[in-house]
Formats: sequence, C-alpha cells, structure tokens
Amino acid sequence: MYLKTIKIWNFRCFGSKKNNQPGVEIDFDPKLNLLIGPNDSGKTAIIDAIRYVLGTQTFDAIRFEDEDFYEENNQRRTDLKIECIFSGFNEIEAGQFLEWININKEDIKKSELKVWLTAQRKNNSIITNLRAGFDDEGQYLDGEARDLLRVTYLKPLRDAESELTPGYRSRLAQILKSHPLLNEKINEKHPLVKYFDYSNKKVKEYFDTDKLTANSEIGITADEQGGKEIKHKFKEQTKTFLELNDNREPFFEITPAELNAILRKLELSLEKNKSGLGTLNQLFMAAEMIHLKRENYTGLRLGLIEELEAHLHPQAQLRVLKSLINDKANDIQYILTTHSTILGSSIPLKYLKLCSHGRVYSLDKDNTQLSESDYQFLERFLDATKANLFFARGVIFVEGDAENIIVPAIAEIIGKPLYKSRV
Repeated sequence: MYLKTIKIWNFRCFGSKKNNQPGVEIDFDPKLNLLIGPNDSGKTAIIDAIRYVLGTQTFDAIRFEDEDFYEENNQRRTDLKIECIFSGFNEIEAGQFLEWININKEDIKKSELKVWLTAQRKNNSIITNLRAGFDDEGQYLDGEARDLLRVTYLKPLRDAESELTPGYRSRLAQILKSHPLLNEKINEKHPLVKYFDYSNKKVKEYFDTDKLTANSEIGITADEQGGKEIKHKFKEQTKTFLELNDNREPFFEITPAELNAILRKLELSLEKNKSGLGTLNQLFMAAEMIHLKRENYTGLRLGLIEELEAHLHPQAQLRVLKSLINDKANDIQYILTTHSTILGSSIPLKYLKLCSHGRVYSLDKDNTQLSESDYQFLERFLDATKANLFFARGVIFVEGDAENIIVPAIAEIIGKPLYKSRV
C-alpha cells in the first residue's frame, strides 16, 4: 500500500477554498516524490501534515500549536483538517484495516483507506481527533492499526552522529531489533548473549588471577599481570560497608548479558577514525532504509526525508537520489524535500512537485498540458545551471556577456538585487 493523496485544510500556509474544499490536494507517485521550492513554500508543512496524521517509527511526540492554524487578514482559523488516502493494497494489508477500508471487490489494489485528523482550538487548548472510514463520520483508529501506518522520518537537521551513538535510546538498537535474526527465542540464549557470556567469563578470570596464562592468538604473554590486586581492594573496602554476615563480593563485567542491553551498546561505523558529517549521514540513512525494508512487515512502507542534501556533497546527493530511483523494492514509497536545483535537474519530471506560495504543482503527465516531446526536451535541457532558470520566479533575457555582467550590477546599485526576487 502507499499514500495516494493528501488533502489539507487550514494548516500553516495552506488555507481552504470555497464550499469547504481543501486548500491543497496532492496526488503522490507510489515510488518517489520530490518536493522542491524556496523557503516557506510549504514543503515542511506537507511533510509535517503527513507525520502528524500517521505518526513516526521513532514515536516522536507531536503537538499542535496555535501557529499551526492558518491565518488570513489577522484572523487565525479555529479548525484544521488533514486527510490521507491510501491505495495499492494487497489482501493481507487490506485485511488489517477491514473496519475502515473501502474494499474494491473487482481489484483489491484499487481499495482505499481514508484517515483524517482534525484539530480545534477551544478554551485555550487544542483538541485533536483521529478517525478513519469510507464515510464522513468514520470511526476511531485503534492503536494496532495506527502503528501499521507509522512512517520513517528523517529530520532536516538530522544529527546522524547522535542517532548512531550507543545508549539507552539508541535508534540503531531499535532498527536491529526489528530484524528476525535479532529476536530472542523463549528459553534459548541468543548467540550474541553467548559471546558476551564468554567475554564476561574472561573478564572475571582477569580479575581473579595474579599472572595471566599466555595466549598467542590474542597477544597475551606469560609475564602479564592480572587484576586480582584491584579486585581485592574493592572487596576489602566494600566489606567495611556491609553487614557482618553479608558474604557478597563485588565483581566486574562488560554489560548485563541481555540482548537488548547488548544492542544498545553497539555503534555503527565505516572506519576506525571518526567519520565526517556527510559520511555519518549516509550511514544513518542506509540504516533507516534497511529498517524500512525489513522482512515480514505488513504495514505502510513510507520514508519521509527532509532536505536530502543535508551535509552531503553534490555528488553524494546524486548517488543517494539515484539509489532511491533505482531501488527495486516496489512496495516502498519516498517523499523528499529539497532546495537543491542539482537534485531537481537530476530526477525524472514525473516525480517533481513544485511548491510556491502555498500551492503545489505536480509535473506528472496527468497534471500538466505538456506533450511527450515537451517532457523529453525538458529532461535533456535541465542541468544544474539551467535548472536555476526553470525554477526561478522571473527571467531577464540579455544579448551577450557584457549585459549579463552589467544588468545584475545595475540592479545592485539601485537597491533591487536580482537574487532577492529569484530572478
């Protein structure tokens, strides 16, 4: 299944139209969508609208604020609504939403699930409601069904280093736990736990021994001293604090030998030296993509990536984008945002959605009056340089190099620099 359409009423820069029509309605490609446009054009509002309705795999806390309600003529709306429509179901996926889905008996893939979130400002608080169904009334969406709709979300200013760092809230541990090989079986120790049991046994031997046994395989010689003296000091000092008949002794270990604790200790790296932000970002995105493709998952596989270009060199941006375009996993959908004309000129036009002044223009063939030859020409024509012309708000034609130099200079002198008007 995939997110087919989103409709937005009175959320941030998107208002509403006459007869209660949504301020914006966007149809998404089942595979890839790139939202491109200047700052404050609505890209983040669209991403946030999706994750506010569906929630995220990391269970981010989401709260509406007064500023989330559309304002016009100094009047802020009191109600907003975001509606998501899903399609492309297989039988297993459709079965999970039987209470809410509108089944198409002739073609299960054309069945639709409609989920909507409403929010109302009332008595200095904001009241939200999440419902689903094929009529206007709908029913509440329960926890299990809602969890199947959670999205993978990569923030615009993502801190890949902290996301990959070991710790109690390790995202890497969450991703690893979703793999069937890292699920614990009842009454059976996982191999990683057995490894740590063995390591803890060796740690105990070190602190129980004065002289170590030589081991050429790991580079220990016979003259190396053990840590028995250190343990004895801990033992004697601790004994002074305990009751007379308390025979417990302190001991050292690496970590409690439980699988969850072990996974929270793991760190993902590409090299021994500390990697740069760009490399860590690519490593973090790779981990999230693996989680998105996890086996035996029957929920929505939707990845939201804000500012794909964050911390990435232009060539690295292209490698990541081409990887997503060429991904053979047909059941995964991506919605990306970018400011980069390099990315905008490197993707088939059918995946592009231009955002400007609270409006969204899809460039797929169903939403333009361009002919097939127009698409072929534009995709040949657009490169990193000419994409600036295509995505600009206005264009000034000049005759030659001299005018190309002097016109911007004159605009600067008279206080109307062209870049400030996206010319």
